[in-house]
Amino acid sequence: MVSRNEIFFPPEPSFPAFGPEYVDFLEAGFKRELFDNSLRANLRSTSDYTDLQILINDRESWAVHHQRGRPTIGGFRTEINYLAGMVFWDLAVGYTDAGYDFLNPDLFSGLSVLPPSYSYQSGIPISGSQKPSIPKLGEITPRRDWHGGEILHKCGWAPVCPPGQTPGSPDYSVVNISARWQSASSGLSVTAGVDNVGDEEFSIFGDYQSTFGSTAQAFDRGRQYFVMLGYSF
Repeated sequence: MVSRNEIFFPPEPSFPAFGPEYVDFLEAGFKRELFDNSLRANLRSTSDYTDLQILINDRESWAVHHQRGRPTIGGFRTEINYLAGMVFWDLAVGYTDAGYDFLNPDLFSGLSVLPPSYSYQSGIPISGSQKPSIPKLGEITPRRDWHGGEILHKCGWAPVCPPGQTPGSPDYSVVNISARWQSASSGLSVTAGVDNVGDEEFSIFGDYQSTFGSTAQAFDRGRQYFVMLGYSF
């Protein structure tokens, strides 16, 4: 027995073709070392994104792609490494901003494009190494990481995003703690730690589709414990 179920009514005669997406991407930065290389600073700035594939879900077709946009995605990231005695500071701050320079008005007839999304992230990893009193035992490196931020996700291509239906993540703060032991006589190493010590709940992905009336979000796993064994040859 053979059965066939038609999803779209009337049936689609054909689906429009679309070419691959090409991106011209610009990045500029500099690196500086000071105080006998104990302080290192890196700054990276990104901009430009000259083409865009737009996916629209409507009631007459399925996943129709159009290359009809010209956005700009810019941002920066600053990293500072500083060695102070037995403690190594690794600081990082970043920001990403996205916007549209041009959109084909025919493609978005009757639709309103939502404001561009943005995100920022910052981190203050702190690590240090200290050799025990018996050098033959090896080296122990404790580490503490902190990062936080805010992420807003797209709300489909709906003319109006319903109140309370904008997937996103409020400000969050995550602390990770770990320690690594490295053998002095062999390549054996052991790392143990806890990620997301405070068991913070925050979204890592979100999407709202007005056509299907659905909201989807994925969240971080929460507190995690881990042990890793390593051996270098």
